[in-house]
Amino acid sequence: MELLDAGETSLLEGDYKKAIRAFTKALELSDNRSTRALLGIGT
Repeated sequence: MELLDAGETSLLEGDYKKAIRAFTKALELSDNRSTRALLGIGT
């Protein structure tokens, strides 16, 4: 397994954080209360 250089790692972290943010936003807009409660968001 090759190690990523710092640039690649930070890029991946940025994409990961964007994905998490988008997922959280989608949950906040969702009316699926059971899913939100399960994840502890907006309870």
